[in-house]
Amino acid sequence: MAKNVKPQKRGMVAALVLACLFIFFGLLALRTRPALRQHMGQIISGVPTADGGTNAGQTAQDVLGHIFSTPTVRDQTTAPAAADDDVRQPTADRVTMAMASRGAIVGAPRLLSGNAVEVGGQAFTLWGIQIPSTNYQCTTGSRQWFCGDEATKSLRDFIGDRKVGCYPKGQDLNGHAIGRCFVGYIDLGSHLVEEGWALQQPRITNDYNMVQELAKAHRAGLWGTDFDPTTFVNNAD
Repeated sequence: MAKNVKPQKRGMVAALVLACLFIFFGLLALRTRPALRQHMGQIISGVPTADGGTNAGQTAQDVLGHIFSTPTVRDQTTAPAAADDDVRQPTADRVTMAMASRGAIVGAPRLLSGNAVEVGGQAFTLWGIQIPSTNYQCTTGSRQWFCGDEATKSLRDFIGDRKVGCYPKGQDLNGHAIGRCFVGYIDLGSHLVEEGWALQQPRITNDYNMVQELAKAHRAGLWGTDFDPTTFVNNAD
């Protein structure tokens, strides 16, 4: 029996290494393929597809197949690449407007801050994230600067002139309405966390774990500075 121990251990180590590589390349694929993130958001949120159906019945195997499949090269002379432009097409508004039938408040947004938007006359603080206060200072090398406005700039650039749909999620401790808000299939909170200008609130959700780890790995936004997460100012509370 003793002679079989080492080969078994080597097999377990090899399996663990393969699993880690599988996860790493899956995350990398999500980072580098906007259309895939869009598809994943569609599956998770149950947002209708273009033909009126949903992808809610897809299995994990289906999702992994999309991650590791070879991207289709489109003929630029015959077919528009609308699905590959990260929802920066009019179709995003059509997807957003369809959310109204499932209880979302939808409309042209007014940006209130880096984690708050007004939609349909209702102000929403973005669910599940925290951002720095406007006077929060970041340090990059020898440079010290106010980085609290970066979330606002990132959100403004991302939304542009597109519509936003927000699903009400109750109220925070100050009585402010909380919402999970989307542009097309893209969650605004997830976008800010991925860009590195917001942190996930772990006491509320773990939905943004993946994108936060990607932001840390790429030193995006705040992660490229010397900010201390333990003293991070939660501007949403």
